[in-house]
Amino acid sequence: MVAKAIGGGRFARFLGPLAVLLGAAAVSRGPKLVKLGGGKMPKGKGVWVHSVKHASSPEVMVEAMKSVGADYAIIATVWQKANGEELRYALDEIPAYAEALRKAGIDVWLWGWPDSEKSRMDSFIARVSDVWKKSKASGFVLDMEDQWLSKKYDPNARYIIKELQKVGPVGVTTYGGGPANVKSFPWKAVAEESDFGMPQIYTELSKYGVGYPGRAVKRYEEAGFKGVIPVLSASPGRDVNYMKQYQKHTPLPEGSVSYWHYYHMFRSGSSGRKRAEALASYDVGDYGSSLA
Repeated sequence: MVAKAIGGGRFARFLGPLAVLLGAAAVSRGPKLVKLGGGKMPKGKGVWVHSVKHASSPEVMVEAMKSVGADYAIIATVWQKANGEELRYALDEIPAYAEALRKAGIDVWLWGWPDSEKSRMDSFIARVSDVWKKSKASGFVLDMEDQWLSKKYDPNARYIIKELQKVGPVGVTTYGGGPANVKSFPWKAVAEESDFGMPQIYTELSKYGVGYPGRAVKRYEEAGFKGVIPVLSASPGRDVNYMKQYQKHTPLPEGSVSYWHYYHMFRSGSSGRKRAEALASYDVGDYGSSLA
């Protein structure tokens, strides 16, 4: 069942508790480290948006992002699935949302899932380049997962990044465990060519221990990524305690972190509101660089 988009009085009621929390609640802080800086990449707190249709209007999305102190949004564009299907996420509507977010001081990035087959990849590049230019987004993030397994030496990994970099900065998000856990992925190519890497660090700490987020970040640094921005989870099944544990133990090399994703915080009832509150209280302002 799909919940109604937040808006009007309901949205005002949602923002009320967040406003109180931002003004009075204790701030959640992670390991404080020394900033290194880096190239063009998202900074601060970000929220992934699986589709702009998860908000009823650009104005609603802006207010939701502001309520959690988001500095940037990463908006989905195209998903090329392994079965040949291609999903396009309201591409014509993205520019209006991007403009509204930028006017509110929220940086806009785009993202998508490319296939590893050349002809489909060229179609992907053409579509996302078009919406990227129209939306005037700051950059693009490639979500490279299943279809890139067993492609360790595939030249297409370098090709797609270089082609998209003709438009602007390109980051790569993929397996949080890094090369140690997923050896068949083209780590060398994506680390060398991309402008930054975004490890998806979702696994319960009870499984890998509290040192797992730090190890994940370190593995990306050792792989050669020019900057590392952790991707954490605000999905159903991830309660506030889970989120705060990750906030406490995840180093932020570039003073930047992002959360998956908008729908699970703003359209998931009271449980989503609690996850949004956990993000609102997360201060990333003074953090940076890699683990010692």
